[in-house]
Amino acid sequence: MSRVAAVILAGGLGTRLGGVRKATLKVGGARLIDLTLTALAAADTIVVSSGTIPPAALALPPGMAALPDLHPESRGPLAGLAAAAAHFLRGPQPPEIIVCAPVDTPFLPPDFLARAVAFLAAGAPAAVARYAGQAYPTTSAWRLSLLADLPRRLLANQGPASLKHLARELSAEPLEWENQPSGDPFANVNTLKDLLDLERRQRSSTASRK
Repeated sequence: MSRVAAVILAGGLGTRLGGVRKATLKVGGARLIDLTLTALAAADTIVVSSGTIPPAALALPPGMAALPDLHPESRGPLAGLAAAAAHFLRGPQPPEIIVCAPVDTPFLPPDFLARAVAFLAAGAPAAVARYAGQAYPTTSAWRLSLLADLPRRLLANQGPASLKHLARELSAEPLEWENQPSGDPFANVNTLKDLLDLERRQRSSTASRK
């Protein structure tokens, strides 16, 4: 496997949840940040994009790097990816690939990272997860070499407006995920209903394994 870094996009303000920090919400008794860390554990290094949120408010594991947005007016997850790219490009051994995942995807497949890296190794410039026809630009993989100019462009108020636009610009290819009996593996938490639905799904999954 090529040298791989992962970035957890945790800078969302959770406005539809009343300003709750999604990273510390729990599904099945586990914090969302911890579930995402577990799913991405095979990466050589993991950082967290904290956006404009103070890192202390995310209650990150000790020693984990938190990256603020580069841009004073956040462009959401795109700003998180740009911050990660800038961080890794400054390092002594930049990774070849950055795999992104949002912090609020409790059922992120544990083999997503490996499959995304293999997809890029086969020639794709970037990959965006897709399930049942729906694309998830925040669950994606990118060649760092193609992101080298992204931080500068955002700081200059240039470049793409979102991860979706960046994916189109870089000709990202869909990484198709097969249908799951339990439901969408990339479903995330935006509202209280989402949280309750995913909690019920977790309980059902746990009960079926007993």
